[in-house]
Amino acid sequence: MERIHKFIARAGVVSRRKAEELIAAGRVTVNGRRAAIGMSVDPVTDVVEVSGKRVVLPQSYTYLLFHKPAGFVTTRSDERGRQTIYDLLPKQYHTLRYAGRLDKDSEGLLLLTDDGDFIERLMHPRNRVEKEYVVYPASRPTYGQIAALRGGAMVHGKRHARPDRVTTIGGNVHVIVREGAKREVRSLCASAGIDVARLVRIRIGTIMLPSDLAPGKWRITQREHLLEHE
Repeated sequence: MERIHKFIARAGVVSRRKAEELIAAGRVTVNGRRAAIGMSVDPVTDVVEVSGKRVVLPQSYTYLLFHKPAGFVTTRSDERGRQTIYDLLPKQYHTLRYAGRLDKDSEGLLLLTDDGDFIERLMHPRNRVEKEYVVYPASRPTYGQIAALRGGAMVHGKRHARPDRVTTIGGNVHVIVREGAKREVRSLCASAGIDVARLVRIRIGTIMLPSDLAPGKWRITQREHLLEHE
């Protein structure tokens, strides 16, 4: 037996939090009856449906590395009609979920998969998985600006955020964070007075953006390859 929201996430349908929202909205049933938050199900014998569609665990999982280009939003559909990352992927991969979004203007590594447990492992705040970004500044940052970036700042006016590590390489700035809240790196740079010309995520945990994977391109890989450096 396992909690229903975890089962739905493990099947790659939605995240655990979104699953709870669907349950609360009455869109989830177990054996024909409305599900309740916190209930447990047997993945083998119970029939779980979301919006009338049965939830089943995949026989095998798909892991797709994607180099997101600038100008695309990380979502399945956009109410403003903007192009999404799924416009660049074959239709057979449109059911995959992404681990960690990037804003429209940012580039770099995205992992898409139907393995809900793997997404949880990578993205849940309690696991504090590193995310590494390369900031290409409009002009070379001063020592004072780099010091300010290392000191952190208020993000979205709610909490103080501070990078784990900041290094400069050839005029570019490598920023490593563990939470990676929405536009966090951009907000930190803005607070430090650094004008970001380009922002690229090159790593999530031990998963690197392949150097030969061009923007807009994707590659299927295996889970053991993603974890081989752990």
